[in-house]
Amino acid sequence: MIKHRIYPPLNWFDFEQLCLKLWGQIWQIPNEIDLNSTNAQGQDGVDIYGIPKGEKRYFGIQCKNYKDEKKSGLRNSITKKIIDTEIQNAEKFNPALQHFIIATSLEKDKNIEEYVRTINQERIENNKFTVQICFWDYITQMLYDYKEIYDWYYDQQNLNQNKKISVFFKNSNDPLRIKHYPTYIKLKKVFRLETQKDIDKEKQRNHEAILSLSKKGKFPPTPFYERVLDWIFSRKISDNILSKELFINGVNIRSEEYRRSLYPKEVTDFSDFKFTLNSIADDKFPLSLKIIIDNIGDSVIEDYKLRLYFDGDFEKIDTRTPRISEIFAKTVKHDVFVNGDTCLIQPENNFLVQKDFFVSEAIILIPKLAINTEIKIKWELISRDYNDRGELYINIEPNFKLKTKEYLVLDINDCTEVEEYHYQTYEYMPAQINW
Repeated sequence: MIKHRIYPPLNWFDFEQLCLKLWGQIWQIPNEIDLNSTNAQGQDGVDIYGIPKGEKRYFGIQCKNYKDEKKSGLRNSITKKIIDTEIQNAEKFNPALQHFIIATSLEKDKNIEEYVRTINQERIENNKFTVQICFWDYITQMLYDYKEIYDWYYDQQNLNQNKKISVFFKNSNDPLRIKHYPTYIKLKKVFRLETQKDIDKEKQRNHEAILSLSKKGKFPPTPFYERVLDWIFSRKISDNILSKELFINGVNIRSEEYRRSLYPKEVTDFSDFKFTLNSIADDKFPLSLKIIIDNIGDSVIEDYKLRLYFDGDFEKIDTRTPRISEIFAKTVKHDVFVNGDTCLIQPENNFLVQKDFFVSEAIILIPKLAINTEIKIKWELISRDYNDRGELYINIEPNFKLKTKEYLVLDINDCTEVEEYHYQTYEYMPAQINW
């Protein structure tokens, strides 16, 4: 028998019927195994019971059919508390069980399996019924081992339709993996003591900056105004001016306390005043990706949606912001919806004929600053009568531009070197005035 993925039933009743037939074959009692009471008297934690061939006491099964995810979009799971509760309920079954099975439609959970093994060991030592948990992986394997039950389930779930889809990235050399190379600034900051030379250089820059006002037409370019500016910034009166108190918003900007608050002070070389109206923003190097859903089977996929679960170290995922013209024209029809780390792709016309494919809107992923990492995208397609799942990968491999900046400090204990990572910046709406 060619093995392919077998999906669990969509409802609890079908799952219970599957367990009844399957364990009837496993226990070799297809006609003696039975469903427990479902009336108001309760089931005492047991859905199915029987005495397997060669045994003398009853075995019981509790069927736990779960959807793969909760309404919140989180993955569903069976918990230790549920295990404990089901065992306590099964203790009430009369006559006492020899062995108790919890059968679930969920995938294997290593931690829960270990927990059940520990409980089982304790129960053996205390002469109580033993406990076993059977995940969907186990049930699938048993279906392959018992062809009669496989064929019955195959017909019941309409599995004979050859439905198959492929999910991959658009415009990528590797359809299942994207590599993204954002560029960041690696800044080396050097803190050193301020010297008299630094102080003199700053005064000279201020002097040149004011003089440049006349050269650029802010004052009449006459020898008289140039002599006035030279006189204002000459050492003859600058010391006298700087010695006076000057208060701005109640703070004396000529005080020693205020002067120290300006440090660390970045060392700059510009001598012109520059006033810019440009908006400056961080370039976070977003990754724009589109997902293709390709129907490679021979049947129509109907009423489908694709969920993407992003797992890894990244800042956030988002969708493309529509243009203003699209909003006013009411032409925006989204097929991608983001909720935290989960993304839903649900086209308006959500049927996919054979040999056709669908391309999603752009999904925007913002990487974390300067992080080299791999992000796993677990995808799950759900449709009217066909489900599938798989994984895609994004590798973030940052590049760095090296820069160095000097800062002046007043205390030798503050002299150090540090490295920082920054986003590159860009300007838009250019409107700049230089003085």
